[in-house]
Amino acid sequence: MVQAGTANPTEFPAHCPYYVKSPNPLLYAFSKHGCPVVPIMSQYACAKKIHNQAKEKPMPALFIDRDGVMNLMLYYADWGEYESPRTPDEYQLLPRVLDALTALQADGWQLFLISNQPGHAKGKITMQAQQDVHARFVSLLGDIRFTEYYYSYTHPKGVVPEYTGESPFRKPNPGFLWQAKADYQLDLSQCWMVGDCDTDVECGQQAGCRTALITYPYTAYKRQGKIVPDLICADFPDFVSQLRQIK
Repeated sequence: MVQAGTANPTEFPAHCPYYVKSPNPLLYAFSKHGCPVVPIMSQYACAKKIHNQAKEKPMPALFIDRDGVMNLMLYYADWGEYESPRTPDEYQLLPRVLDALTALQADGWQLFLISNQPGHAKGKITMQAQQDVHARFVSLLGDIRFTEYYYSYTHPKGVVPEYTGESPFRKPNPGFLWQAKADYQLDLSQCWMVGDCDTDVECGQQAGCRTALITYPYTAYKRQGKIVPDLICADFPDFVSQLRQIK
C-alpha cells in the first residue's frame, strides 16, 4: 500500500528525488487495492512506500495514461470540452483495450497507471466521484493487474484551495515515475510512458523512458507536434502491436 509522510530537511538528503521544497507539495495516489492516500501538505515532503522486497530482476514496466488512452472521453456542455468521465456509469473502455492489456500482462510487463485528474480541483466534480470512477475502471479490468495506480488531483489554477498548486507529481513532472523507479528498482531506460498528450511524452522523456503518443482525436489540441516520441500510434492496441514487434 502506498504510504505518504512529511519530513523536515534533516530527515532526507537533498538529492532524494522525492525531497520537495514547494509552497504546496501534494501527492495523491491509489494503492494497487484502490485505497486513497491522504495528501501531503507541508513545506518539506518526501513520498515513501512500504512494499514487498523487489525482485532481483524486475519486470519491464509501462506507465500508461488513462483518459483518451484506455477509456472514452466525454463532451460536457457546461465546460464546452471533452473530459474524463464524471460518473461510473459514464465510464467506458475503448475497443480492444482489455485484449491489449491482457497481451502486455502475458508478455511480463508491469503496468502502472499515471494520470492527472484535476476535476475536483477545478470544481467540476467531487473527490468521491473521482474515486467512484476509479473503482469502476478497476472493476472492468477483470484479471488484469496494475502494480500501482498513481493519480495527481491538483491543478495550478484550481478553485479548491487544498487541491490548488504546483506538484512534482503532476505531469509533465516525472515524480511518480521516479517514485516507481525507487520502489520497484526499475531501469527507466527500459520502460515506456504511453499517453495522448505532449505532457505524457515530456514526462516520460524527463525520466529517461521511451515514449509513445496516442493520437486520440478529442485531445488533438494537446498535441502541438513540438515533442517527438519514439512511437506514434493510432490507439492503445496499435501501440501494443508496435511494441511487440520491437521486442
